Amino acid sequence: VTAIVIGGLGGRWLVVANSGDSRAFLARHEGGALKTKALSVDQKPELEAERQRILKCGGRVEPLLDEHGNALGPHRVWLSNMMLPGLAMTRSIGDDIAATAGVCALPEIETHRLAPEDKFMVLASDGVWEFLSSNEVAEIVERCHGDADKAAKEVCAAAHREWKAEEMEVVDDITAVVVYFTKI
Repeated sequence: VTAIVIGGLGGRWLVVANSGDSRAFLARHEGGALKTKALSVDQKPELEAERQRILKCGGRVEPLLDEHGNALGPHRVWLSNMMLPGLAMTRSIGDDIAATAGVCALPEIETHRLAPEDKFMVLASDGVWEFLSSNEVAEIVERCHGDADKAAKEVCAAAHREWKAEEMEVVDDITAVVVYFTKI
């Protein structure tokens, strides 16, 4: 996920480009409550439009199967004739093997005009979102009172604890960036 803030006489705009399985959201105060707004969509093989694109390009979409034919985990993107690459996302940058199965680097782009009630944005890798919701992450960040470094560390620590509690031996990549919006 890449995000930039563009400012000028017409106000400030947030532009978010996403190609992969990271996620971004914005938090704002509405009616005295903290609310979240998604700035990206998880590009997963389960999404019908993404699935159809992969199939049209000659790839396969199905979960990994155990020795008894039972599904293990989420749907993944595979080459038509091999158990490669097994990606659980439909867009990725720089994966030449996955590209032959229809995985593309073309980002989805979202724009949002920043308003005074917009307080912060979080961009994080899929390891954060496996066990934490956007609302849970927003609550963690709000408790850090404008300290972006502390907020990012707290979010990553919370995600790590959840992974250890759920999976014990496996922890996915956990990365977070927090951006607090200031008034200009």
